[in-house]
Amino acid sequence: MRIMSEMLQYLENINLYMFSMMNATHGSSPLMISAGKIIAVYFIDIFPLVMALNLFSRERENGRTAYLATLAGGLALLVDAAIRSLWYHPRPFAAGTGYTWLHHAANASFPSNHMTFAATVAAAFLFARRTRRQGIFLLGISLLIAWSRIYTGVHFPLDMAGSVVVALGVLTITYRCRGPLVRPWLYLAGAMSAFTEQRAAGRAKRRCPPARVARLRRRRKAANHVKPRTIGAIEQRQPAMMQLNNTTDNAETQTKAMMATVNSPERPHNHLGHRVVDARPLVADD
Repeated sequence: MRIMSEMLQYLENINLYMFSMMNATHGSSPLMISAGKIIAVYFIDIFPLVMALNLFSRERENGRTAYLATLAGGLALLVDAAIRSLWYHPRPFAAGTGYTWLHHAANASFPSNHMTFAATVAAAFLFARRTRRQGIFLLGISLLIAWSRIYTGVHFPLDMAGSVVVALGVLTITYRCRGPLVRPWLYLAGAMSAFTEQRAAGRAKRRCPPARVARLRRRRKAANHVKPRTIGAIEQRQPAMMQLNNTTDNAETQTKAMMATVNSPERPHNHLGHRVVDARPLVADD
């Protein structure tokens, strides 16, 4: 027990030191304080918006990831409530530490609900292949929220670290048990995606009248049948083309033989030096 208490005291000292380094003071920039307030209060609304957009997306994988993130986020918040009920850790202003720039209830600070939900959703989108870019974006927003909650004096750095541990643990369990836990959500996601696809098909049908669709189908069908007919015609013409080629080759062979006979050196020449086909005199028959 003594070793455990010493370790907890050591962690608490590190926690207080990091909080004093990150907390805004009266000498801080008013613009930074205003930005910290806005991020700490309103940036958490980005996560439900991204989840809703993916729920109604045409990509079914995006919808499934959003439903999985919703389920994991809800379970993570339940774990947060259980931890807070079992162990109370005061907020900085309740412990008389640092400066507070936001009005907040003096309830338990460990772990942070904002950071738990944000980290769970960001990790769920980051681990999915099709939503990885959105996960990177949400991870950046999560880091901004963690900084702003410490900067405005409503949370300790240890609260944010505990929230990340809770988020990853709950998300891992959710992925491990996603068969029985997530199957109803996946069916609902598939139904929503099918509904979205039907709506998109209806809009496309209104933009493209049925007569035009039928005309395009006929053209496509005619285009698909051109190639087989052409191939069949070529196959039918191949024997005739081969016979014509043979006839041409025979004619060329006969012509070459005749020219070789005419140009033979054994043939006699006339007085002009030209070869003649037959130099024998013509003798009339008796």
